[in-house]
Amino acid sequence: MIGARLLLWLRILRFFNGLTIRSWLNLFVSLLVDIISLLTTKHIRNPKLLWPGLYLVKQYNFIIYVRGADDIYHALPRREDRAHDFIVSVLRSSDVFVDVGANIGYYTILGSKLVGSKG
Repeated sequence: MIGARLLLWLRILRFFNGLTIRSWLNLFVSLLVDIISLLTTKHIRNPKLLWPGLYLVKQYNFIIYVRGADDIYHALPRREDRAHDFIVSVLRSSDVFVDVGANIGYYTILGSKLVGSKG
């Protein structure tokens, strides 16, 4: 259980850059608090950040605002492989993309990047 959680945090650290010193620190402090919490309470939940902040999604070069809570988990690229792969494989420049019921807007921003300024 701890090994899987550490691997998930490594994915988070690989895909996101904090845009401020506080957001960088937030990633590492949240990782430590999450692992300690998991060791002491055995309560399984999505990883979450302690404080809100701005983060760069490195793979697609866009910025998201994470409110704290488990937003960072929901913005993790390829968390939902099939949905992610479908959007990336189908959308082209100038297409129209509507994300109905967006959570934090990860797919909205991804779709916007893929369709470009004329989409």
